[in-house]
Amino acid sequence: MATALTIYFLLATTVHPWYLTTLLALTVMSNFRFTIAWTGLAILTYAAYRTSTYQESLWLVALEYSIVFIWLIIELYVYRQRQRAVNVKLKYT
Repeated sequence: MATALTIYFLLATTVHPWYLTTLLALTVMSNFRFTIAWTGLAILTYAAYRTSTYQESLWLVALEYSIVFIWLIIELYVYRQRQRAVNVKLKYT
């Protein structure tokens, strides 16, 4: 369920910070911490409200999503390495 929600939010055109609370609740007890980083970085979306005319800073959005993507890729890589180590260990015991 967390995977489906992550994909949905990554493809969504609008993700308000409070939308991420469901994803955070699903992943808080797992080994994946990208959601915690994402909820912390979601505060950057409020920078669009700093002036009376609503204007989204695409640099901040790119920064936010770049950090989330990099964090997610690193966590997936580490997860796969741990799974391989466990499989090798089980194979030789």
